[in-house]
Amino acid sequence: TMAQYELNLRDYWRIVRKRRAIIIAIIAAVLVITFIYSTFQPQVYQATATVHYKEQRLLATMLSELIQYPIGDIMLSQAKLIQSWGVAEIAAKSLGWVKADTPVEDSNRIISSIQASVSAKVETNTDSINIIVQHRDPKKTAEIANAVAFAYQQYNLIDKSRQATNLRQTVEGRLAQVSIELKEAEAAVQRFKEQNPEVTGTAIPAYSRYDSLKKEEDTLLRKYTAKHPDVIRIKQEIEGLEKELAKFPEKEIVISRLVRDMGINNGLYSDYKQQLERAKITEGEKTSDVTVDNPALPPTSPIRPNKTTNHLIGLILGIIMGLSFAFIIEHLDTSIGTIEEIEQLVQLPVIGVIPYLSASPEKQRSRRHKKDLWSSATDMLLDTFYTPLFKEPKASSSGEGMSQQDFYIKSDKSLSETERVRAQLIWNYSPTSPLFESYRTLRTNLVRLEIKPAAENSVQASQLPDEAHKIITITSTGPQEGKTITASNLAITMALQGGMVLLVDMDMRKPMVHKIFGLERENGLSDILIGIKKVDECIHNITDMLVGGVKFDVIVNTPGIDNLHIITAGTAVPNPSELLTRGVSELFNQLRKRYQYIICDCPPVLPVTDVLVVGPKTDLTALVYRAGKTAKGALLRAKEQIISSHINLKGLILNYVTPEIEVSPAYYYNYYRYYPSDKEKEPAPKV
Repeated sequence: TMAQYELNLRDYWRIVRKRRAIIIAIIAAVLVITFIYSTFQPQVYQATATVHYKEQRLLATMLSELIQYPIGDIMLSQAKLIQSWGVAEIAAKSLGWVKADTPVEDSNRIISSIQASVSAKVETNTDSINIIVQHRDPKKTAEIANAVAFAYQQYNLIDKSRQATNLRQTVEGRLAQVSIELKEAEAAVQRFKEQNPEVTGTAIPAYSRYDSLKKEEDTLLRKYTAKHPDVIRIKQEIEGLEKELAKFPEKEIVISRLVRDMGINNGLYSDYKQQLERAKITEGEKTSDVTVDNPALPPTSPIRPNKTTNHLIGLILGIIMGLSFAFIIEHLDTSIGTIEEIEQLVQLPVIGVIPYLSASPEKQRSRRHKKDLWSSATDMLLDTFYTPLFKEPKASSSGEGMSQQDFYIKSDKSLSETERVRAQLIWNYSPTSPLFESYRTLRTNLVRLEIKPAAENSVQASQLPDEAHKIITITSTGPQEGKTITASNLAITMALQGGMVLLVDMDMRKPMVHKIFGLERENGLSDILIGIKKVDECIHNITDMLVGGVKFDVIVNTPGIDNLHIITAGTAVPNPSELLTRGVSELFNQLRKRYQYIICDCPPVLPVTDVLVVGPKTDLTALVYRAGKTAKGALLRAKEQIISSHINLKGLILNYVTPEIEVSPAYYYNYYRYYPSDKEKEPAPKV
């Protein structure tokens, strides 16, 4: 299984340091927004008044003990009452903000504003309620809180008086009705006695006892069944009284009932009379159940905005947003900021750094001589946005400057792909150019990798590569990373050093080597592996290049180029991987004896498996990586596939390097300045 790469704390710290500008900018922006918000937000003050609620009720006779008991959920009802429209209306009138001649709309607006500014909170396990008022004016804040407290007290007193008045009126009405019923009962008893003078009332005690037992029986039956001993006893007594009452005359029973009714009405009359007196006393009382314990004082500082808290929240929010944006950008960013970063990421050395090349240097030079005011301004803008990594020193009047092609980081989209790639061959550039030097550095790094330790100090070390390190594979993670032009320029550089060099195009799916050097694709690698052509018949030399269109002056001005031989991809085949599996080992054994170096241009790692087939049969492999185009995750997967196939992967070649990659452009510029200018060169002797 493929290894999984996970970020550790050091990686997170590296991302933070790399994206610190974004993080700091976001934190600063959030803090500025927070500061502006806190500055322009209106100040709000808060004042609190505390009231105490204890309901008092008269449960016994007039002026008897006052039984006070704590209220449960009624405290929440009282808190809601404090925030009611009625209390706010009384408070507005007491403050003088609402008068008799105030329009209704204005009155409603004022009362609503007071009601909206008031909140009430019951203190836990107490009978106290805090009246909290928030307002923009500190003086009005305390005034509203105190006005609402006293308005609540007045509202409670008015409510109690209204309840007492309603109770008195109800008792008076009931008392009048009971008084009439009592008079009627007394008159009925008096008439019955006048009509029946022989009635003595001897059955009245027994009938009263019978009536009392019937009430007691009803009470017991609500609690017990008919078989309960007390119920049975009562029933036995009632049966005895019924037998006893049956012995009395009918008129004695009637007078007993009339006397009983008169007694009931008389008792009701007495009770209502007492209740009426208590209601009158309560109605006359001016004592409220609410007392104001702590009146509100004007606040000295606002509760909002809390600038310290806002700034702290803004700082925390800015840090979170900054880190989030930094990690998101890092996740989406496929570029690498420094060589150290890529070496730390893939745990491989960077053995070459190739700068971004101009597609058409001659066209760039011709434009320089035709600039007008508008084109100068346009070029200035392009230079600002594209920022050449290495600029050619401006030619002076004395003729100082590059003798061959100029070196720019601008692309010409008018050229075809083949022309664009062909223009990047190093024989189009001065030997003193940074481009040429970058390939010399790559060649040196590869040669140093090949030299045996024992031979490293010898004079012939550069001429004696290890026999087991002659075949070099150049591949890439994906397409369009510049592996073909890198392999071609590396082959040219090694050929210029001396010794025979062979460039083999092993990308039989999308070959480019034959197009670059003007050769025919046929009579190439696939034809050798199939067996229809011999090796010597498929090797192309400088003569074939001249026939294919390479300029003669390029060949003349590039001494040593005749050391370069090329094998193209050959005839197209449907199964390149299987073909490479069969005969490439035998081919390499033949070529080792004839060439000092063999450069193999292989297809990318991730799309196809060709390099995984060829790589184990070669001596070392270099991976071309175009920073900013290919994702870092893809680079890691490519490296893992190469290593898992037992391929000798020696390092990375950074291609098309732009100013975003920190490679110290001054190094290349200073290196160019190290070479003598045309003016400083000694004149060559005439032949």
